[in-house]
This record gives sequence, structure tokens and C-alpha cells, in this order.
Amino acid sequence: MALALCEMAPLVGKEYTEQRIMAVIQELMKSDNQECRINCVTNLIKVAGVLGQQMVKPLFMDQLTAMTKDS
Repeated sequence: MALALCEMAPLVGKEYTEQRIMAVIQELMKSDNQECRINCVTNLIKVAGVLGQQMVKPLFMDQLTAMTKDS
């Protein structure tokens, strides 16, 4: 699901990605499933391409930092 959402972002555009997809991706980043979190992280470049790096970075920096501490 994480991979599909990230791949969908360029197709549905900035507004829909910002309003709908980002909330779901943020929840998936909190998942207990490590593969799900990894898929989110490795595919964030697709979301950043739609929303811009300046918007994506602050949203996920805390979660990415927590993930690196957990591993």
C-alpha cells in the first residue's frame, strides 16, 4: 500500500496528495511492519517530486529520525 500511494502521488497531483495521501503515508510510517516503513522511505522521492522537498522534509524528519534510532 505504501508503494502504491507513493507511486500514485504524481498521477493525482499536488492538492490531492497533500490533502489525502500524505495523511495515510504518515500513518504507514508509524506501522509496526518494517517493510511498510522502508517502502515509505524509499519512495518518498515520488511524493517530494509532487509536493516539493521543502514540504516533505519537515513532515517526515521526526519519523525518519525515530526509525534510525529504533534500528
